Amino acid sequence: PRRANITSVPPGSYCHFGIADSLRALLSHVVDMSSVPARLGIMFYVDGLPLTKSTHSQFWPILGKTPDVTGSGVFLVGCYHGHSKPTSVDEYLSVFIDDLYNLLTNGLPFSGQLFTVYIRGFVCDAPAKAFLLGIKSHSGYFGCGKCTQEGVFVDGTVVFLETDAPLRTDEAFAQKAQEEHHVKDTPLKSLPLGLVSKFPLDYMHLVCIGVTKKLLLLWMKGSKSYRLPSVRVNEVSQRLLDLKQFCCIEFARLPRPLKDLGFWKATELRCFLLYLGPVVLKGVLDQERYEHFLVLHVAIRILANPSMCTTYNNYAKELLCFFVDSFKSLYGRGKVSYNVHGLVHLADDVVNYGALDNFSAFPAESFMFQLKRLVRSSTRPLEQLHNRISELKTSRKLYAFQKDAQPQVAYKQMHMGGQLPSSCEGPQFHDAVFPQFVLKSTVGDNCCILSDSSVVLVSDFCFDKVGSKVLLGRQFMTSRDFFTSPCKSSDLGIFTVSTLSSCKVCRPSVCC
Repeated sequence: PRRANITSVPPGSYCHFGIADSLRALLSHVVDMSSVPARLGIMFYVDGLPLTKSTHSQFWPILGKTPDVTGSGVFLVGCYHGHSKPTSVDEYLSVFIDDLYNLLTNGLPFSGQLFTVYIRGFVCDAPAKAFLLGIKSHSGYFGCGKCTQEGVFVDGTVVFLETDAPLRTDEAFAQKAQEEHHVKDTPLKSLPLGLVSKFPLDYMHLVCIGVTKKLLLLWMKGSKSYRLPSVRVNEVSQRLLDLKQFCCIEFARLPRPLKDLGFWKATELRCFLLYLGPVVLKGVLDQERYEHFLVLHVAIRILANPSMCTTYNNYAKELLCFFVDSFKSLYGRGKVSYNVHGLVHLADDVVNYGALDNFSAFPAESFMFQLKRLVRSSTRPLEQLHNRISELKTSRKLYAFQKDAQPQVAYKQMHMGGQLPSSCEGPQFHDAVFPQFVLKSTVGDNCCILSDSSVVLVSDFCFDKVGSKVLLGRQFMTSRDFFTSPCKSSDLGIFTVSTLSSCKVCRPSVCC
């Protein structure tokens, strides 16, 4: 590998890998260039990454992702290393801003074509956002980056109790209309970039790590007025463990007990909020707090769903405002901190960016885990990173390209067991790989909802007499809502089912 171009950025060092170089390397792995639009938007991610548990050694990578290139993932733009974060945001971003400005101005020439490049936005947690923008931290009185309200000090914490305060605008930010919000000028002001609208709230940090974990800690260690007794905590933990066998392959991690909450990853907290929580908390939390949790569950399910997040955006926003308002009476005014308050602004970012996963830090978090694995010793980590990245640039894997989606259903794991109905014939298979999910005949991956909203337990995959793929399954004949407040759970595809039928044949194409 060529020598790393490492510069001093006190109190550490910085290596710039180049936005244009990374984009060209990414595009070189695209099979069908006609699928790539002439205008490429880049979402940037900035966050700190501790390298070891025993020292303060840390990376501060700048990552990028362009959703306009189908199937592509995150790429590395630049990386700082030191034993504390950079002291100067100007020095940290200097090379990056020059590189980005040049790319925005001149475009990206590649394979005889000139691509226009624009900034989709920046995704980062609250401390990183405050660092990049030169604004008050999330614990400051004017720390909300979305509205102008002044926080109040309650029970040792700055809290934000309003849900309808005036919103910040890009123009007002540029003019420093509220001086108390600003600490220093940001070097990002030299870019064609709305410094409010292009910094959406990240639901990985805000909702999953922030609010969901906060709720769990309140139920386990909070005030006696709402803290769960240990027997109830153990009951929730046991329910989580009981659900392990029913978790599908799409879940990144299997559930763990609450005693391990300190080790839960963001994906586990997301899984709890969106899927497991309503089940394991039912009958454990008092009804008022359980229904309050369901309000958050429903709102985030809506905003995370690409087909619902726009149509029901106003409803989701109303739910989140209600959730925040109710938080005061259920858990105390002193608990309505930055993350809880931030929920009232989340639906607005969905209007601008689409479903929550379009602007979440989850892709960057996965990529940073891979970055950490590229550093094999504590000696010269930036040089090691540069060398490994240079070696891997020819690899499609580096750019996290997803496997090409199956255009049709693909059967796998052929077997010979099991009697088939007279209308079907072999060969038989255990698995069916769809473009977006996998169905299997084994527990955990064998339950699906059909396009007519019927729920089926899959037992086999085979063919009909004309050679078309079919699945064999038994339909649950009785279904009802799992909850009815704040809406009917069936509106979200959530049912309580019972009474299995005899064998039913249906085509895989009718699966939701």
